[in-house]
Amino acid sequence: EIRRNMMRMSLLVGLVALGRTRSQRVLPGVLQAFNEHGEDPQTLPYQLFVPATRQTEPAMRPRPLLVFLHGAGDGPFEVMNAQSLPGLLLRNASFAADFPFVALFPCSTCGTPGVRGWSEASFRRVDRLISLAMHAHSVDPARVLLTGQSMGGGGLWRYAAARPRLFAALVPVCSGGVLPA
Repeated sequence: EIRRNMMRMSLLVGLVALGRTRSQRVLPGVLQAFNEHGEDPQTLPYQLFVPATRQTEPAMRPRPLLVFLHGAGDGPFEVMNAQSLPGLLLRNASFAADFPFVALFPCSTCGTPGVRGWSEASFRRVDRLISLAMHAHSVDPARVLLTGQSMGGGGLWRYAAARPRLFAALVPVCSGGVLPA
């Protein structure tokens, strides 16, 4: 009995460490909001989209991962305008049904007092999210793509420069900020 309770406790601790509970199960084909809980007390809210598997493809076929860094005008889950990728995934069922990527939309520390934009602390949290996505959702490590809009485009350059082997492609959109030397 003690051993069984220890195993249950280990499983529970593992689920909490991943920032997921049974009520936060990932639903394929649905854009969902989560919070990443890392070693530090600050969490990083994010949205995740995992495509539904079509009947014609193998269930565990590795998929590309698209990471989107939002701009300064967007905070946690405010990137929902009609033209944004999260907005399209949320509102357009046929677009979402055909979208082939696992998509990760982390929210920066814009709301943290004294911190503006995409910081190295945010990037470390995004690293953990990418690692979780790669292991949990059959992501092809050779097809991790990074995009960012405005402030997120500026963050894209800093993030990719610090991790030159992580991303297969960079797509800055209206990049803002100072580029790294």
